[in-house]
Amino acid sequence: MITIAYFSLKKKKKWEDHLLNSVGVGGVEIIANRKKDLSFAQFYNEVLSKARNDIILFIDEHVDIRSDDWGRSLTRCFENEDIGIAGVCGSVGLGSSGCWWDNHDFLAGRVWFKEGSHTWETRYSEVMVGQTLPVACLDGIFLAVHKLRIKTHFDERFKGGYFYDVDFTFNNHLKGVKVEVLFDIEVVIHQIQYDKSLWEKNRQIFLQKNRQIPYTMPTKLIMHEYDIEIHEGPKISIIIPTKKASIELFSTLESIYEKSTYRNREIIIVDQSGSKDEQNKIKEFTKLHADTRVLSFKKRHTASLFNEIVMLHLAKDSELVLFAKDNVILVNDAITRMTQTLLENQNICGTVGARIHFSNNFVRHTGFQLITMDTEEGLALGISYQGIKTAYGYKNEVIKNILGSSKDFLLIDREVFAKAGGFNTSYEEGLEDCELNIRCILQGRVNFLSADAVCYQLEEDLPKYKMQDYERLANLVDDHFDKLSSYFEQVYSS
Repeated sequence: MITIAYFSLKKKKKWEDHLLNSVGVGGVEIIANRKKDLSFAQFYNEVLSKARNDIILFIDEHVDIRSDDWGRSLTRCFENEDIGIAGVCGSVGLGSSGCWWDNHDFLAGRVWFKEGSHTWETRYSEVMVGQTLPVACLDGIFLAVHKLRIKTHFDERFKGGYFYDVDFTFNNHLKGVKVEVLFDIEVVIHQIQYDKSLWEKNRQIFLQKNRQIPYTMPTKLIMHEYDIEIHEGPKISIIIPTKKASIELFSTLESIYEKSTYRNREIIIVDQSGSKDEQNKIKEFTKLHADTRVLSFKKRHTASLFNEIVMLHLAKDSELVLFAKDNVILVNDAITRMTQTLLENQNICGTVGARIHFSNNFVRHTGFQLITMDTEEGLALGISYQGIKTAYGYKNEVIKNILGSSKDFLLIDREVFAKAGGFNTSYEEGLEDCELNIRCILQGRVNFLSADAVCYQLEEDLPKYKMQDYERLANLVDDHFDKLSSYFEQVYSS
């Protein structure tokens, strides 16, 4: 079933016995190299040519596998006929240094490290047990290969144990081999000694060979696509402000019409174009949808406008409000998933947000995050987005007790919105949504993220806040620091 190959100058019987006892499958072959003058690349190429089994695990002698039946997990991984190489940590891109770990936003996987009696876990991304994530390259500490599916072998110009692994996996990726990170096998890395001179020599060989670097691959969007049905759910008013009859607006509407099975709704397009022609284009596009209407206003302050619409212009039987930006596109039925989260937690729920991605599948945000920054003047308050610009920095499930989500796609009970005071109109250009989330928390409610509700946002630029808006929010946080302290994460300056 599996051939295990490792490089060690000493026989490691106890270690081999542990691998054999925990593998959980039969037909295991072990090939060890004890020749000093043979590089990892040379030895691994020999193994590729003489291994009895199609699945080969190249493993570092300083690694322990602590999962039972790990061989079953490995063979299950390769039952997917597309996968050629699998490992436990890697990256979707490579920067100018050539080091796979340099950009934390690109990373995927997890490992454990052990030093003396101390063992700790390092997560390079969210853990998705039962899933594999596509990457561009892998670390060689645990490198599983289906030998019939690879397109290129190890480059023997790399001496010792450096960069042969990244080069092998990256070049197979470029030739169309599916390279994946798996989460079902837990590995522990013991302290490894490095030859800095040889490491740098191999790095230069790698960079000279691989002129495609810097490189970033498209990432995989992990989500649930099965439908959720809510029978006799409360009416939702979906409020979409817009300044013109844009392709983005029409794409937003089309995604709601096509993706959402939640029918007890009204869609209110808040047109601020000031143009009859633009209004008519919007009405023409929506004329076949009886649940959609257009309200026209002169261009005005967003927070005030939203408050007025909720107070005066919603259907009388509307119970829930969904604020949506005119460039947010549903990827799955995000509306129904978010509504289900709210209804299952109606007695305690404040706001519900969705997982928002850029068009390249990297995370735009999974909610607001308060941070304290270590500066020369001391700790400073900051606001950021969870998971921002990461490849796989997200979960695919409902997350309870978050700080809150952006009004780009935000669901709230109409009465809860009113009791929280609506949007604070003192803000000039943003952050009133962050305050709304905080006020829900201060009133004893819990904010949720339906991270299984997935959207794209057709906008690359992130919002920029005015200093006075930022200071207003900071003052609110300072006034209620004890209640909000659990939402902070510290960021250290370099």
